[in-house]
Parts: sequence; C-alpha cells; structure tokens
Amino acid sequence: MKREAQPMLSGDGQYALDQYRQDLQSLEDLSPVTIRNYLSDLRQFMAWCEYSWREYSWREEQDEQPFTPQAVAPPCSSATGPICKRPSGSSPPRSIAHS
Repeated sequence: MKREAQPMLSGDGQYALDQYRQDLQSLEDLSPVTIRNYLSDLRQFMAWCEYSWREYSWREEQDEQPFTPQAVAPPCSSATGPICKRPSGSSPPRSIAHS
C-alpha cells in the first residue's frame, strides 16, 4: 500500500519538522537522501499524531492538538524516576526540539 506523499501538518508541526531538518543538515554527517528519508518518515508520524489527536478522544485536550515533541514524549520529571535515566557513559539522545 502506498502512503500519501506529503501529508499536511499544522503550523507548529511544520515548524518542528523544519527545525529538525536544520539540525540534521548542520549537526549530522548525513547524505541528502538519508535526510529526505528521515524527514519523510517523521512527517508521516507527525501527521498521524495530529489526525489521531483530532479524531479520537483518548487525549485530554479535545481541541485540535498540533504536533510538538513534548506532546509525544513529555520531559522527564523526578516522579518518573529511573525510566528517564540513561546508562552512565551514554550520550544524550538527539531531540527534534531544542526548547
């Protein structure tokens, strides 16, 4: 089954994707094809999130919810404990947002 080529994103979603593109291009040694593929996959996921949040009531916010990285993986807090801790000596994960 072929997926939609370029699903629409909210303004916030598009902004997050553009920020990630800039980070990939400036911080990583990746080929243009790899960057294009990463962005394509991420766009599909972001569009699915926005659609799901709009169509289904399992989110607390019933209004249209734009994609933000924090909506998918909220920042760790002391209440979450060891779930958010990295093994010692490991690098922090790359983020699609630097806020």
